[in-house]
Amino acid sequence: MKPQNVGSGRRSAYHRQVIDGLVHRTRAYASREEFYAVVDFLNGYAVGCREFDLNVGFHDWLVVRLGGQACSDAWPRLALRVLCGDAVPRQRLFVGMERELIQGLGRLLCEYLDEQDHGLTDSLPRSVVW
Repeated sequence: MKPQNVGSGRRSAYHRQVIDGLVHRTRAYASREEFYAVVDFLNGYAVGCREFDLNVGFHDWLVVRLGGQACSDAWPRLALRVLCGDAVPRQRLFVGMERELIQGLGRLLCEYLDEQDHGLTDSLPRSVVW
């Protein structure tokens, strides 16, 4: 259910509830308890909630977190770079890492929403998404 006619803070509170459910009850939202299954859910959720923009707003916020260099990587890859640094797994993620990465993604999304609520994301440079 998409929130209608509510302020930014209430919308982000709604998004936080969805993120919390996704992190703590992943299988209730995503097809598998895997990082990329969570990404698939979030991409679908973002399409349904237009104000929850992952491909521009969250992407650009992640670019700034990584030092601000223009980047054409999609937001999931950027999130992995923030969470894992130079140790981003190139192959299938290890099962032991999935839970930690899902929780880390939830934390990143909540940090982004917090900054968005306080107007701190309004002046982010917009990068080109390929």
